Amino acid sequence: MDRIPTPLGPGAVKVLLLGGGELGKEVAIEAQRLGLEVVVVDRYDWAPAMHVAHRRYVVNMLDAGAVEAIVERENPVAVIPEIEAVNTEALGRLEEKGYHIVPNARAVKTAMNRIELRRWAAEELGLPTTRYAFAETPEEAYEACEKVGYPCLIKPEMSSSGHGHVKVTEPSREAVEKAYMESISHARGASRRVIVEEYVELETEYTVLAYRWLDGDKVRTDTMEPVEHWRYGEYHYIESWQPS
Repeated sequence: MDRIPTPLGPGAVKVLLLGGGELGKEVAIEAQRLGLEVVVVDRYDWAPAMHVAHRRYVVNMLDAGAVEAIVERENPVAVIPEIEAVNTEALGRLEEKGYHIVPNARAVKTAMNRIELRRWAAEELGLPTTRYAFAETPEEAYEACEKVGYPCLIKPEMSSSGHGHVKVTEPSREAVEKAYMESISHARGASRRVIVEEYVELETEYTVLAYRWLDGDKVRTDTMEPVEHWRYGEYHYIESWQPS
């Protein structure tokens, strides 16, 4: 394509964001600078990215039928999942139908799910990680805490921004059950699974962003300069800077 048609006009090149938070807003702005038509979907009206989108939808994105119906109606060149609360099974089916999911549906499912991600990193790739165990009931959570050791963290299978992260310091069934119930109350979706992790004191937090691009006829994977983050107290995010 030598020219990108005007958004909202015939033949417009369209991208659809599943999630319209602050990061999605930045993506939407950059997409508009490229001349793309932007559609944003979120569970609540006037999410940040909706303020700069050409069109918006408000649906429960854990509802597979709703997600698939919107994508098929809009027929975008790319579907970009921006938050965790997205039905990943729907993404897989859309991908099978030929829709371009960025990143691909398997990568999204793995990255958004703490259990899938830990299994992939620790068990498939053999990378060193903190001690961990999985649980789906208060009793299993207690056994996992005993295995991992105290203090430890209980985290829901899927959540965002530190929600549902509970530190357990007391080796008692009552304390663990209370922590487990608190953790799953913040979970995305209906899952009751948690990961119990060894607690480690951190001096700082880094993010290394990876990206893929075409170099002639080859696909290359590179990384950007590390991004460092500052959080106030346990989890509250304050700011980030790059390079670290």
